[in-house]
Amino acid sequence: MKYRIIHKILSILGIRFLENVCIAPSFVARPSGFEVKILSSKELRDLCDQGVLSYSVNDIARIEEEVAICVVAFESGGVAGICWYARTHYAHTPGYVAYIAEGFLCGYGLRIMPNYRGRGVHGVLVSKALEWAHQNGKKGLLLAINFDNPASIKSALKLGFNSIGYSFYHSRLKGFSKVRSHYFIGAA
Repeated sequence: MKYRIIHKILSILGIRFLENVCIAPSFVARPSGFEVKILSSKELRDLCDQGVLSYSVNDIARIEEEVAICVVAFESGGVAGICWYARTHYAHTPGYVAYIAEGFLCGYGLRIMPNYRGRGVHGVLVSKALEWAHQNGKKGLLLAINFDNPASIKSALKLGFNSIGYSFYHSRLKGFSKVRSHYFIGAA
């Protein structure tokens, strides 16, 4: 109920897509029994053809165009979790571009399978993405989590992410175009 009221107030002010921005410049890998991979478009397609995952044509294109990476954790051949990381700005959905800080990977689309929740899957996905980020000249990882998703915010903070502020979309600010831009307000 409280989030609905907050959404209504923000909407009146012209603010949408309010997200808590969290950053993890470094992360220590935790030992686990999970195999974690960054998938190629072919590997993603193969898993989808086997019925293990579902994907859209846009997901495959994001990997092929090198605008995103797909990190997947496996255990005993089954998928334990998946997370996407944007390498650069791109239209996540038609007309919507998420907030991304220059030089960082931006995590989105985290999904932990129900049987694997509470077993450290999110941590191994983050660890693999951070390893990739550092090997490819990125400063670290950034998450922009919807403000009305306290469980995800709590999970990110538990993994060592620090909240650095909020990003939001505002249609009435000067410079508005058909591609939505996010604005960032740093935490005090």
